[in-house]
Amino acid sequence: MIKFSKSNNIKFYAAYIFLCILIPILLLEFGLRFATFPSGTGAGSASQRWFEKNWNPINAEGYRDLELNDNSEKPAMVFLGDSFTAGHGVKFTETYYFWARKNFSNSYDFVNLGRNGASTKHQEKNLVKFFAAHTVQPRYMIHQYFGNDIEDYIERIKIERGFLRRNLSRVSELYNFIDTYFYIAEFSKLYIEQLLDAYENQHLFKQHYSDIERIHETVYSKNGQIIFVLFPFLNSEQALNASGTYIKRVKDAFLQGCRQGDIFIDVTPLAFSLTSSERVVNFMDGHPSPRLHRMVGEQLSEIFSYASNLTTRDGVTYCTK
Repeated sequence: MIKFSKSNNIKFYAAYIFLCILIPILLLEFGLRFATFPSGTGAGSASQRWFEKNWNPINAEGYRDLELNDNSEKPAMVFLGDSFTAGHGVKFTETYYFWARKNFSNSYDFVNLGRNGASTKHQEKNLVKFFAAHTVQPRYMIHQYFGNDIEDYIERIKIERGFLRRNLSRVSELYNFIDTYFYIAEFSKLYIEQLLDAYENQHLFKQHYSDIERIHETVYSKNGQIIFVLFPFLNSEQALNASGTYIKRVKDAFLQGCRQGDIFIDVTPLAFSLTSSERVVNFMDGHPSPRLHRMVGEQLSEIFSYASNLTTRDGVTYCTK
């Protein structure tokens, strides 16, 4: 038997521990270089790879949608919104837009004007530009709304990442993953607090809602009606509950100025029927999951079928003026 000195034993165990730590890190580093999954802000190499693989189809106008047939005489279902309507984090065939389109494309033309990061002002520009380019008669405009649409009137939060932090993210996929996780967690908390404060500011909200009214008036001028779909913050039960403040504020304003036949949909009851992991894309992405998209798409499909029958459904309010 070979007897090791105390010094040799220490070196052996130190090397053993070092390898036990290093090998999993290298395996994770290697694995993440091929991983593909979205993050809520689009940050991170894995998220960039996800977009390269899944962000399709893209039509001639740059929207995630099929091409519109300008020669069609069918009325249109125009979907307007941000990344929720565009389908951030899910495949095109998993979006609530697609589920509605799949069921009613024989009766209506479908148009997706969802754009990642589009605030209400951006959505207005997108809609006006679309109507100027196409002779479309909207039956409904499905206007999707999220709590950050008020960000036109707030100063965006900036979280600075130092030189070392930025460059390590470029070199190491593992570090990039960890850094992205903590960045999103830090940003989301501060961002939601800032947004909710903005809804409490009566002056800011009045300015913001006037932008929403202009969008709706544009549709009314074309004899269309509004289905106003509001999504809550989905990340946690706490975020869901906190969303009630801004949803009620927007709902009350909408019902004051809506027209008969308009419909308000609060997605909160559908979201509460799912667990946190079931309703979001993943723990780094708070966008709706494929399952929640499908539930919203099925609810819209039911409304398209029975809009003339004012059936009671949790979260759905009909304008009866």
